[in-house]
Amino acid sequence: NFLEDDRVAGSSGCNRFMGGYELTGEGISFGRLAGTMMACPEPQMQTEQRFLEQLQAVVRFEVLPDQGLALVTTDGKQILAER
Repeated sequence: NFLEDDRVAGSSGCNRFMGGYELTGEGISFGRLAGTMMACPEPQMQTEQRFLEQLQAVVRFEVLPDQGLALVTTDGKQILAER
């Protein structure tokens, strides 16, 4: 969820995260993210860690035809979000 005051919050699988973001045209970047620290099964924790690492590498976004959102990292990987 993109909130007022250039803040973002959401779920990373097991935990919730929050932080800041900067939007410039089609560019977007996320500042340092903070999160809750609930324990989850190890495979889920590993997936969550990879997700947060990729989120920190995002440099731009694309609005998709189906009204979804693609967050694109520096190495071209995509995080896909849908409404």
